Amino acid sequence: MIVMRLLILADWEYPCDEPFMREVYAKRWQERGHEVVWGFRSPNPGFQYETWNGASAYLLPSKSHDELRTIIDLATGQSGIIETVWKEEGPFDAIQVRNDLALGLRAAQFTRQRDVRFIYRLSYLKSEELCFGYNEGIHCYGVPDYIRGQLGKRVRRILLKESDLTLTISSAMTEYIHSQGIHGPIESLPMGADTSIRSDEIDAKPFKNHFDIKSNYLVYIGTMNPIRQLEFLLPVLKNIYERRPETMLVMVGGRSDEHRDRLKRAAKQHGVCDNVRFTGWVKKETLRRAVVGADIGLSIFPPNYVLRTNSPTKALEYMNLSTPVVGTQTPEQKEIIADTSAGHVIKFETKAFTDTILNMLRHAETRRQMGHR
Repeated sequence: MIVMRLLILADWEYPCDEPFMREVYAKRWQERGHEVVWGFRSPNPGFQYETWNGASAYLLPSKSHDELRTIIDLATGQSGIIETVWKEEGPFDAIQVRNDLALGLRAAQFTRQRDVRFIYRLSYLKSEELCFGYNEGIHCYGVPDYIRGQLGKRVRRILLKESDLTLTISSAMTEYIHSQGIHGPIESLPMGADTSIRSDEIDAKPFKNHFDIKSNYLVYIGTMNPIRQLEFLLPVLKNIYERRPETMLVMVGGRSDEHRDRLKRAAKQHGVCDNVRFTGWVKKETLRRAVVGADIGLSIFPPNYVLRTNSPTKALEYMNLSTPVVGTQTPEQKEIIADTSAGHVIKFETKAFTDTILNMLRHAETRRQMGHR
């Protein structure tokens, strides 16, 4: 067997809780006999060594993620952090960078010099988000974000042309990259769900008791960034409340207190604050209990060119835990829910969501069958 040695430079702070990297690279990759060394973000200015899931993990100083600092370093020939890791752990067969533009520039130059394969993993159109947020007047996006977005798109274009392989998060993202005139080696590598987890082995009662939930509830898991437009769910909940006042909405995740507070204020304005629970960031065991106990899982993507390229990870996690899904019409979400009949894909409209959810809440056996599928 040929053993492959891979250096992954990720845009996550240590310790990483990103499921795909944990389950695929940190677990199954190594179970097959391959080796991986990690580079993670660090809030500290220094360079630190740790371990993560049995492998070496280097915590990279904040300056190594700064695009302008990186350009200066590369122009002046200064030895970078990849050189340091290589001396300690190398050689590697390939260096993979996940999203981080500055590390991507460093890796692109380093791999050219060493004749090593360079892989770029693109899981989100962050630069497009910054430009879109500013152009749409979404609060918390200002002129500096727009400038960062424009610069980011230019830097990313260089990286995608330099990479030996680009891994996108979805076929829709691959199509978007092609539409930008980039046609190098690109493969869609969607995220997914850990199918070794079984819903019948998970007890939702501790979650319900902790958050004082005594009735039907809808669950949303994930980020609560303003670009997601999750305020959309609150008039939906208000309409449902008028006919089923016991129904609750549980919002799981959201690292930012500011984002959660924004939604809490909106819930109060719509008169449904008593029917909404915000859990904050929780451990994966708690998240699974939240999903198993829910009647319906919500997977919301507003119809814009940024979010339509996302992988429907939330929908897959709901389905994997036997919870039926109501989601919006992004290409891959629409495809997978249609293929499984495990939920409904509908327009990003208040009435459509209200009617669909109410109909599902009235028919417990239909929900059970969807969850089973």
